[in-house]
Amino acid sequence: MRLSVQCKEAIKTSLAVVIVYGIALKVNWLNPNWAALAVGIISLPTAGQSIRKGLMRLFGTIPGCLAALLILSIAAQKPWLFLLLNCIWIFFTTYMMLSDKQHSYFWNVAGFVCLIIAIVDPTSSNNIFQHAMFRVLETGLGIIVYTFVSVFLWPQTNAGAIKKSGKELIAIQIQLFNSLSKVILGLESGESLKLLQTQEVKLLGQFAQSLEAEGSESYSVQEVYHLLRHFHSLSTSLMSTFNRLQTSLAGHARPLMTYGFDELHIYLAEIDERLAEVKKIFEGQPNRYVPQPISLNVDSSMVNEFSHLDKALYAVCGNELKKLDPLTKEILTCAQEIYSTSTSFPSLLSLIKRKKKKRDWSWPVPDVDYMLSAVFAAVCTALGFCLWIFFDPPGHNLWFNLCGALGMMLASMPQIRLTTIIKPFAIAASLALSVYVLILPQLSTFWELGLLLFSCMFIACYFFSGFYRLIGIACIVNLISIKNPQVFSFASMANMYIFLLIVFLFIFTISYIIRSPRPEKAVLHMISRFFRGAEYLVAAVVKKPGSKPSSFRQWKNSFYLHEIRTLPTKINGWGNAINYKLFPGITPEQLSDLVLHLQALVFRIEELYEAGKAHQAQQLVIGLDADVQKWYDGITPILKSCSSNKTLEPAETLKNRLHRWQMYLEDKIEKILQEQGVKDMSKEEVANFYRLLGGLRGVTTTTVSYAELATAIDWDHWREERFS
Repeated sequence: MRLSVQCKEAIKTSLAVVIVYGIALKVNWLNPNWAALAVGIISLPTAGQSIRKGLMRLFGTIPGCLAALLILSIAAQKPWLFLLLNCIWIFFTTYMMLSDKQHSYFWNVAGFVCLIIAIVDPTSSNNIFQHAMFRVLETGLGIIVYTFVSVFLWPQTNAGAIKKSGKELIAIQIQLFNSLSKVILGLESGESLKLLQTQEVKLLGQFAQSLEAEGSESYSVQEVYHLLRHFHSLSTSLMSTFNRLQTSLAGHARPLMTYGFDELHIYLAEIDERLAEVKKIFEGQPNRYVPQPISLNVDSSMVNEFSHLDKALYAVCGNELKKLDPLTKEILTCAQEIYSTSTSFPSLLSLIKRKKKKRDWSWPVPDVDYMLSAVFAAVCTALGFCLWIFFDPPGHNLWFNLCGALGMMLASMPQIRLTTIIKPFAIAASLALSVYVLILPQLSTFWELGLLLFSCMFIACYFFSGFYRLIGIACIVNLISIKNPQVFSFASMANMYIFLLIVFLFIFTISYIIRSPRPEKAVLHMISRFFRGAEYLVAAVVKKPGSKPSSFRQWKNSFYLHEIRTLPTKINGWGNAINYKLFPGITPEQLSDLVLHLQALVFRIEELYEAGKAHQAQQLVIGLDADVQKWYDGITPILKSCSSNKTLEPAETLKNRLHRWQMYLEDKIEKILQEQGVKDMSKEEVANFYRLLGGLRGVTTTTVSYAELATAIDWDHWREERFS
């Protein structure tokens, strides 16, 4: 009989739990539950993933214990200072947990372990230190035992995961580039790009996960880790360039081929050849391909015949196309160095280090949502402490650490619904409590206890997955509560069961008071923030194009750029949590299209912002200053109406007004050039001006397109309060 992978993993986890309980009880360690819980949490399908998560748990436990000891040494007899320091630590670790995705679990463990150690029966400093050391020791025991079990019993490794995910990633990017090339050449409309872009984002995430997982168990991967991270960064930049080029071409019937680019076929073919060679490298084929020099030549006589707005489109698209040459060349070089298929290129490691050193220091840009989530976790910690001190309800000091831990959990999963946690917990806790009352008192030997633990863990690991599996393991470990010597108390376990249900309800009540966890409200709020940021950035470019802002203005610009770049992804996450049965006026597809338009607007604003920083042809800027201001006065009400999810005018009216503005601008630019000429303007200045003009046009067309889509949604229904 051949066992399934799920069955094998359940057996491995259950066996490891029995072993750690046997060791901990034999040597009479303080709390065997800590070791068992470590096993249950780090048990993942492959050894590399388990090792990495186990190390994150161990390394997170150490600073958590140290922080608790430091806080107690400062404020052991000062309850309010004690609370303040713990809240500061929870705020810091929660923010880092959300912002540092690569080490998210490390910061999560560092946060809640501090709360656990800070209140473990502090009758003496020696007792506190003993609890801290045993927490680290037993966590290490759980990691070591599960690692040995996973290595020697049905081992699953990540060997080849990087090559596999890299090959799939580059294959999708080749398909995406081929489709984009057809759009550029006027052979395709680009409808297939949306699906490919979604797959590209997913595969980029899988490549990053494979890098961390295989890197945990392979020394050869660790040797080229920096190159692999650089390859992921370059692939992300390539995705961004593809997306910006696609959004620039969207809505233009005229193919880019007709915009004066000589030998465009040759340019695109060389880019395609480079990507194909990268795919061969990940497939393990020998490769010594040397990139051919290419350039994006332009027929100047044809360009001179373009309208000024067509020149603007040419400048924007040409700028993105030119990025493909150095970017794909560096991707190919990086892949060749990773797999040692060529020695004709200088090492990229020194180049990567130089790039890091060249980054100018700047003030950090905070993420508003992460800050609010960190505040929420700190407030939950403070309220739990106050309930414990003033009312001492069932659970006693557990109100302090569990409220903080649950606050951190909700901060990382703000879209989660109450029933998602309460229902599986109630079932798992009831079963664990039944085992504690009916079966556990009948056992007399460790073999009987081991069989019981194995059976309970196997059921939790085999029949449940993901979040439900984690809840089941936590209930078994904490509610069965194996200790040495074993003492049974139905009252204490029943109180614990009631306490856990109450604390879940309490935390969710707090979440409704501090912020609304309803997804439709979160989407409305984030859309408003997005367009406020867009309005600020457009104003920053329009008012003084080509000028260098102050340090504070640069920080504000960076803040709002961060806002608009991150909000579409957050809106999409909250949108997936909406119950669309309650809002029949919108479908998930409509909201997805809305998010795609927001992302397209991000690219257009980035183009406008980058063009605005470049040195402009001052004659044109000064001559069009009043007209650009009129454009800004016209686009501002649209951005404000989108921010409030209202439309001042029908989309067709906005389109007509946009067309009239474009025709007027054509005539005005031509008049300025006839009066002043271009002899005093450098080619670079003129090109930068056309990039600026293209940015203005792109922001306008994309905003109008978004407004047209938004008018079909009943936003007033979303604003209504509901009680279901």
